[in-house]
Amino acid sequence: MASWMGRSGACGKRYFEAPDEFALNGANGKDPKTKRPRGIRVIHKPCKGRKGARFTVSKDHQGQRDREDNIKILKMLVNGASINSIQRVLTCPRTGKRAGMSRVYDRIFWLERTLLAFERAQLGKWRKELKRRGVFRHTRIAHDDIVLGINWETSADRRITALNCTASTDIQSGYVLRLDVDFDPRVDPVEVFKDAYLDANRHPKNLLSQYHNSTQSFVAPLLHYQRPTGRFDEAAFFGACQSSLRLFAVQTEDAFGGATLPPDVQQAVADARWFADAAEAVGEGWFGLSEHRRDSRNTFTGIMTRDAYTKAAHLALLKEMLPDGKMTLVSEQEALIARTVPHIFRDDILADRFEWLAIAFDKDATKPKVQHRVGVFRSNLEQFRKSYTGQEISNWEMLELFVEHSMKPATS
Repeated sequence: MASWMGRSGACGKRYFEAPDEFALNGANGKDPKTKRPRGIRVIHKPCKGRKGARFTVSKDHQGQRDREDNIKILKMLVNGASINSIQRVLTCPRTGKRAGMSRVYDRIFWLERTLLAFERAQLGKWRKELKRRGVFRHTRIAHDDIVLGINWETSADRRITALNCTASTDIQSGYVLRLDVDFDPRVDPVEVFKDAYLDANRHPKNLLSQYHNSTQSFVAPLLHYQRPTGRFDEAAFFGACQSSLRLFAVQTEDAFGGATLPPDVQQAVADARWFADAAEAVGEGWFGLSEHRRDSRNTFTGIMTRDAYTKAAHLALLKEMLPDGKMTLVSEQEALIARTVPHIFRDDILADRFEWLAIAFDKDATKPKVQHRVGVFRSNLEQFRKSYTGQEISNWEMLELFVEHSMKPATS
């Protein structure tokens, strides 16, 4: 599952205290004040080598030398600038040489990792401070799903791939706590297939299990939640695995232009076709992922995960981020939430510290009907405001009082 939250990593051998401007500093050279090597201060798990150390040099961040350029990129991203506009800003004024598009993306991804790691550390401090003070917090979360249409990698195939994003926001502040996508960029379908379903001698494994009913025992293929690849969209996973291997074989043969392949190349092509046939046999023959259900396109780098896995992982990580207390989750009527919440928030539910408010929307309502309903709501809210005789309160508190007075849950 890809996430907008930063991922923690193991720290290196050299540690630095963080100056105030750590988030956008460069990676190479020496700090002019301390004369120490300048390191990108990306926040990871606390290092064991030095108390309180959280910053380390990481190879991924080399080359981010110019703090001013990074600030320009950040401002342009915040204001919705295009990638081409950012590329023009990075053009060298003396030589007119433009930064490559991959370079632009590298800088954006570096900024994302740095800022999200800083965010994660600040949230951790906030949570610890509330716990130290013994504050009981009632957190109200608005939860929804967003679908993004992504073009596939190849120019020959322009079909759109739908990626589902799961988002959670603090209702009172509007702060987006998490935004997770049902896509894992770390997965190589071919390598995962080999590790999951073939042993060192290329014999199949993890295909069958023994089951029992009231009268007998029997052997059958593993169900999707029992398989090593159960968290992936397996139709896309096996399709991408086969496509990668067969494409490698075809492109390798084409590269030699009809000439006889060297023995080692012949062996590599034969191995690729053998593994592709093995993936087809496992996916279609054992697990019933028929060809018409598979997507033969290869992924950019990674594979889609199941919606249920993404939802469960999102809620579990959300729970880790929030301080102790009560949570109110406000969302649409989602079957996936009903399937995952009782497992993740079991202790909170038993302690009466969790509630789920499921809202139903009239998605077929016409624009005139929606406008009429908005007018009625505003009129009723204004009448309630005029009839209010208590002490002066904010608009937000007035809205809360109005909702509490005028609305009630459909079920309890």
